[in-house]
Amino acid sequence: MFSKLRLFISSLLSILILVITSFITPTYKSHLMYKDYISFGYPFKFIEQQVLYEPMKKESYTMFSPAENPTEILWGQFLLSFLLVFISVYLILSLIFYMRNYVFKK
Repeated sequence: MFSKLRLFISSLLSILILVITSFITPTYKSHLMYKDYISFGYPFKFIEQQVLYEPMKKESYTMFSPAENPTEILWGQFLLSFLLVFISVYLILSLIFYMRNYVFKK
């Protein structure tokens, strides 16, 4: 029912997707936002980073921003993000394996 290879590949791809989207997706902060932190992550925001904010200036941040600011991982939201991405990747891989084994072999 559950292939170990498919589970491993799904887990690996899910982690890669979460890490890559967290680092390359920019977050914008404008003068309308009064929080002293910004959030990163996809599909749920699971990384919070404190920022020094200058009012009336719109700024874009990524995890590669030059400022060394304290960063916190929200583990509950990380697990939800991982499960959502994992289930999606697993279902796509299952469909690909099914089609490869049963549809294209005929």
